[in-house]
Amino acid sequence: MLRRIRDERAFALPLALFTMVIMSMTVVSVIEFSSSSGRTANLARARVSAEALAEAGINNALAVLNNALDPKVETLLSPTTETMEGGSVTYSGTYAPTTFVWTITSTGTVANPTGGTATTRTLQRSAQIYGIGAGNTTSGWSRFYHDSTTTCLTIDSVTIPSPVASRGALCLRNGGNISGATTTVAVGTTVTVDAPLVTVARPPSAATGWTSSSSVYGCCGSYASASIAAYAQSANLDVTGFGFAVPSTATIKGIYVEIVRRASSSSSLDDDDVYLLKSGAASGSDKALVGTYYGTSDSTRSYGSSSDLWGTTWTPDQINASNFGVRLQVDSDSSSSRTAYVDYIEVTVTYLTDTTTAVGSSGANITRADIGGTCTYNSGTPHTPCTSADRVYAGTITNAPVNLVKPSVDMAWWWQNAKPGPKHYCTEAGNSFPGGFDNDAGSTSAPNNSVPGLAEVTPAGSSYTCQVKENGVLVGEISWNHTTGVLKIYGTIYVDGDFRFDDDGQLVNYQGRGIIYATDDVEFDERVCAGGTGTTNCTTAMSTWDASQNMLTILAGDDAELDHAGSGSVPGAFQGTVFAGDTCTIHEFFYFSGPAVCNKIVINEGTESIWPTFYTWTPAGTIVDGQMYSSPTTAADYEVKAGVQTG
Repeated sequence: MLRRIRDERAFALPLALFTMVIMSMTVVSVIEFSSSSGRTANLARARVSAEALAEAGINNALAVLNNALDPKVETLLSPTTETMEGGSVTYSGTYAPTTFVWTITSTGTVANPTGGTATTRTLQRSAQIYGIGAGNTTSGWSRFYHDSTTTCLTIDSVTIPSPVASRGALCLRNGGNISGATTTVAVGTTVTVDAPLVTVARPPSAATGWTSSSSVYGCCGSYASASIAAYAQSANLDVTGFGFAVPSTATIKGIYVEIVRRASSSSSLDDDDVYLLKSGAASGSDKALVGTYYGTSDSTRSYGSSSDLWGTTWTPDQINASNFGVRLQVDSDSSSSRTAYVDYIEVTVTYLTDTTTAVGSSGANITRADIGGTCTYNSGTPHTPCTSADRVYAGTITNAPVNLVKPSVDMAWWWQNAKPGPKHYCTEAGNSFPGGFDNDAGSTSAPNNSVPGLAEVTPAGSSYTCQVKENGVLVGEISWNHTTGVLKIYGTIYVDGDFRFDDDGQLVNYQGRGIIYATDDVEFDERVCAGGTGTTNCTTAMSTWDASQNMLTILAGDDAELDHAGSGSVPGAFQGTVFAGDTCTIHEFFYFSGPAVCNKIVINEGTESIWPTFYTWTPAGTIVDGQMYSSPTTAADYEVKAGVQTG
């Protein structure tokens, strides 16, 4: 037994030594593994830091380009090294003047945490330079803009609840109003506000001074008369009691008098005095037609007009008074006695009671009115500055309008570059566009209206698809499904001719954001609604569309016509932006939600029985993408857009 124990004791010593060796090796391995993991983590952090520095260099280079007066200067992005927290970055750029594209290269550098070679990360990013035409700001597009200085932007009988600008004059009448708490108005010259006219004609109920004076109360056949001695004048025929009830808030605009009279002999009697009676006394101008002789049969003579105040001022109380009236005195140029006869006298008063014809309204100001010229209210004296007394209600009123510049578009540039368009046709198999984008694009180098016969872009009986893809990526589309009533748009499209929604009353739901150029005219006879799936009728909710999701901008080189949808009770409608090189005519029974930028805006043409209706629209964000760009070679302002980043 003792021997066995001694034998086991002899075996335990080598076992203990073996265990100690194994454990030492394990500890060394753990220490080595931990050190390696730490180095790997530090290197990973270094690479992340280097990439962040490279990103910062890209952003700095883009800032240099965006802040430059001319980003086309090829030395703008010479190699630059900047020390930043954690390391440094070196960035530079090369410029391709034929394509107006910068290629930016940026390398971030951080120290190697293991003491070896520094850790670096290199990124590249392209940046496209676009030229921006004069006036092409978001605010320059998001308004009703009238560029003509020879015609007045006339807002008649309608309310425009959005920003309005006119490089010339602004005229509001017959209830025309500009509203909205955030609305601005800019006018280059004058503002004229004329409220609706009310015209009331009344006969008298009292008369004195002649024989049978009361005969002038009504027509016809009985006469008030006055016998007049040779070369003498008659007594005064004072006619009053007209019974007007002009509202106390009214403004008197004019007074018109008709007298039916005759003489016992021709070429002998004429007017000596024709006055209006104010508070029973002759007042203002004498309107006598001296030298115009009465005939021997009844004839009507007129005095004053709807805009003639007879050389004095009038209040509603003075018109309503029982002693308001007309005084007539007749003169005889005969050597013997003659008789004057008056059958009937009528007075017509024209006045204004409207409180809606205004820029803003009392208690509901617009935010700002900048008016370069005078204001005139109801044919008063033109003056500056404009105030609420002129029916201009604004939080701020100045005489220094800004941004009275019509955004410019480069039709020739987009004729070359639109996709799809004359130079970039549909790329996908089986694609087409009715009428084509250009009938002679191969033989010309500029738009010339070669497709003037394009009658309908949303034909009721047929569909089409036109897409342009580059490297498998969609860059432009216009497609129509006549079965569902959906028009898809994307990118910038150009048609060298007309662009018409011409099927009266058809409902079109467009999907997407796009810009369509037409060399000639644009016409709407349909309901063209933003978004929806083909059956969404926007005329019941014109202001609810989201321009950041669905936005159609149509630019006409010539005229734009927004018309009703033919006969019946179906209106025409559009939710989107309209631009016209010439006149935008917005006809009766048309619903419009969106900006209009035109050389001249005409509302209703004044001969139509139903007025159009205008609605607000949601902020459009990058509403000007596409139409704002032109060749950077001729532009004075620029936008730099970053492209795809690699590395």
